[in-house]
Amino acid sequence: MTWGDALHYLAIGNPISQALVTTTSAVLKESGIKPKQQSLPLPPAKPLKLWEIAGVGYNFVRLAGLSGTAAVIMGAYAKHCLSNISDPSVKMEAKNVFDTANRFHFLHSIVLLATPLTRRPVLFPLFGGMDFSVIFISA
Repeated sequence: MTWGDALHYLAIGNPISQALVTTTSAVLKESGIKPKQQSLPLPPAKPLKLWEIAGVGYNFVRLAGLSGTAAVIMGAYAKHCLSNISDPSVKMEAKNVFDTANRFHFLHSIVLLATPLTRRPVLFPLFGGMDFSVIFISA
């Protein structure tokens, strides 16, 4: 079962949701409520830049960029340093350890990029960021 199937079942596929939709439709039909025939055109959407969305948390966006850049640089550095190890078992273990560390670093950089979009951006990296990353890592 895919995520889409699961969400469809939870939203409208289960018997409770179907009964609710049927009942609501019947009540609306009997009450005489009809949908609007004409709607006003929406103004064109103004494109927003990331730093405008970030608002007061623009420093987190900068920090996320620096953190991601550091992850890329350390990944390249490790690739070159690990090629100098002669023992295959040590080399494989070092590669596994570094791959895990680098994955965590990238993941936390992405979470840091989303920080300004939270309600309290200063507290998110302390508490919410850890929970957010655990969700993605355990999946």
